[in-house]
Amino acid sequence: MAPFRLPTILLLASLLPSCILFQSRESRAIESIISEDRELYREAQEAIEDGATEEEALSTLVQRMRQIDLRGAPPDFRQAYVNHIHAWDAVVRQVRKRNEGNLSALFIGLLGLFVGQPGIAVQAFTFRLSEQGINMDSVQSTWQKLELVAAKHGANIGD
Repeated sequence: MAPFRLPTILLLASLLPSCILFQSRESRAIESIISEDRELYREAQEAIEDGATEEEALSTLVQRMRQIDLRGAPPDFRQAYVNHIHAWDAVVRQVRKRNEGNLSALFIGLLGLFVGQPGIAVQAFTFRLSEQGINMDSVQSTWQKLELVAAKHGANIGD
């Protein structure tokens, strides 16, 4: 029995580094996707600050979110991210239905970006949309799901 155990142990030991590397690639892919998503979100806020309507900025946000390369991320994260895109798409439809073309400045959100706390910016933006009657529950719940899946895969997504 001892001769059987040694080759098995050696085989498992040889596979361990590739498992760690695979997890590392997945977590790096998740971190890259989250980083790109956050940059797109900042760009949408800046577009509104520069005079774009919320509908224009959010429509562009959703289109660009769909262009993010999800390859390399684990299937459960890819699915969670697509669900998050769908939630934002529903927000765009709500904004479109509201049919307001008002210009908005989002000063609090931009202040959050400038002081290096993007979480404040996200909260301010979603709060403002909520105050205008836009249901942000699905966006918030899909983001929470993304955070959980990212944590499960060891990704560091920060604030």
